[in-house]
Amino acid sequence: MNNDEKLDLILSEMKNMRDDITDIKLTLENVTNKNIQILAEGHQIINRRLDDAIKAESNIEMTRIKLNIIEEEIKKLKKAVGI
Repeated sequence: MNNDEKLDLILSEMKNMRDDITDIKLTLENVTNKNIQILAEGHQIINRRLDDAIKAESNIEMTRIKLNIIEEEIKKLKKAVGI
């Protein structure tokens, strides 16, 4: 194999590698990046729902505390009035 043939072989292999790299870049851009974006959007939705659930639970807890205080005050009033 002479030098020209070796050079042609090397250039051919380099072209194949460039084509492979282009395919990988396209896959990253068109598939992987879009899938990551879809997952990120899903996480944002889940985080919003979790925040809403935490706020609702906090409101429920505060309502229970207020109810407990009111019940105790009613007991004291009933006791004071003799009921």
